[in-house]
Parts: sequence; C-alpha cells; structure tokens
Amino acid sequence: MKKSVRLFFVFAFIFFKINIVNGNFKNQNITQPLDTASKEQAQIIAIKEIDSLLDYYEDKTEIYDAYTQRAFLKLKINDSLSALDDCKSAINMDSSRYYPYYLMSLYYAKNKNYIKSISIVDKGLLYCKSHLYELLKIKANCLAAQKRYDEAFEIYNTLLKEKPKDANISYNIGCYYLVAEKFNDAIDCFKESIKYYDENSNDHKAGAYSNIAYIQIVKKKYNKAIKNLEIANTIEKDVDHYLGLAVIYYQLKDTKKFNINLELALQQRPDLKNGFSEIKNMVDNDNYLYPDQVLLILEEMLQQDNK
Repeated sequence: MKKSVRLFFVFAFIFFKINIVNGNFKNQNITQPLDTASKEQAQIIAIKEIDSLLDYYEDKTEIYDAYTQRAFLKLKINDSLSALDDCKSAINMDSSRYYPYYLMSLYYAKNKNYIKSISIVDKGLLYCKSHLYELLKIKANCLAAQKRYDEAFEIYNTLLKEKPKDANISYNIGCYYLVAEKFNDAIDCFKESIKYYDENSNDHKAGAYSNIAYIQIVKKKYNKAIKNLEIANTIEKDVDHYLGLAVIYYQLKDTKKFNINLELALQQRPDLKNGFSEIKNMVDNDNYLYPDQVLLILEEMLQQDNK
C-alpha cells in the first residue's frame, strides 16, 4: 500500500469502526427531551408503569405496544436480555410490524454481532409490510462494518433514491468511495451529508468534515485539511481531529504546533499517554521521524482504542 493511502487509513480506521454502524434506539412515540441526569430515572419509572399496565391490558394491540415500548426503554438503560425477550414476545404476537426487528437488529449491530443483526433484518424484511427503509439501512451498515462494501453500496444507492436527503446514507456512501480510493466522489458525498445533518447530528457532521480533511492530507492539501479539521473541532472536539492536525504540522516541520496538537489530543485521551509521550520525546530530542514511524505509533494507539 502506498504511504499516502496508509496515512489515510490510519485515521479512517476509527471512522469505520464507530460511525459506519450508526443509529440510536428510536422511540415510536415522540416525547419531550429530558436532561441527562433525569433520563434514566424517568425511563425506570416508565418501565414500572408499563409493568403494571400489562397486568390489566386485554387488547392485543395495547399489549404489543407495551412490549415494544418497554423493550425500547430497557435497551436505553442497558437491560438488554430482558429487552430482547420483550421484542421476541412482540414478534410472536404480530410478526408483520417492523419495530421489534429494528430494536433487536440495532442492538446486535451496536454490539458488533453483525451476522446476527443481518439475520434479524432479513427476517423482518420477509414479514414486515412497512418501514423497510430503516431495516435496510441497518443491514447496509452491518455489511459495511464487515467490509462487504459492494453489497452495502448497492443497498445504500437504493435507499438514497428513496430518500435523497438522508445525511447518513450520503455519509456512508462517502465511506464506500473512500475505501475504493475514489476520493473526489467521497468528498462530494461527505459535502452532501453536511448539507442535511441537523443540530442533533453534530458528531456525524464533524466526522464528515474530518474525513474530507483526511483525504486532503492524502493529497497533501494541508491548508485545506487544517481548515476542515478546525471546523470539525468547533462542532465537536475529538482526539482524531487533533491527531490529524499533529500529523499535518509534523509534515510541515512545525514542531511547535505539532506539540500543541499532540498535547490537546492527550487531554482528550489521557489513557493513551504512553503513545503520545513516545512521539513527543522523539521530536523534542531532534530525532527525525519518518512519516511511517509517526503513523505506526498512532496506529498502535488507535488499535488500543478499539480493544
């Protein structure tokens, strides 16, 4: 692999690990947002209320909705096994509705059991009559996470035709192009996603800017890359953004800014202190680091991050 491409993949690794399989457990009913401190307590109270109501419900639709609502709440508080049991109970009552399949497949995807997630999606696609878009999106994300990019790309393209303003789909198609080293197409997709991300998707919007920057690093367009990483940091401060800036300033032989960004990265991830210290000490002692040496150390740090 070319050095420039390797440079890109060091930073792309985190992106594919975290963001390609993306989504939050969504409630079917819209509720008023709660502050973080009160959310879990409110969810526990709601679960207890549903427990008591299930003793009185006789209508099958009410029972079904109670199971799925309780499953959603249990997943939010990490009572996963009980939540999955509620999903299975709902499916046994009515296998034609998408929501329990969605919750189960998303749970397994988030826990990196992509094969199980896909099998649940496929079952849902067989029986469900609506919301197939949501299920297909999870399947495509799982395929991408397994590096089955061509299969994922085919689904993403189908989904994009249905909802051309879905920012996540544009984002993930950008990933496909990025892996295929079709960098111009990737940048177009990331820019498209930026247009449609709302204020509730700042982490992904920052990711789009940072992935554009990493492509620009490959192309040695350092000034543009710096600008995009700085924009990403204004949206959401992240260790990867500072590492990207550190590598750029290292390439530009700006030791001062290299050290500043390395220190800022360390503030984000103090548990990776040894890796940062190794790089900083070598630079401070005027030991010239070949780019591959810098990348090797950073890559080891990123691998540790994903354990």
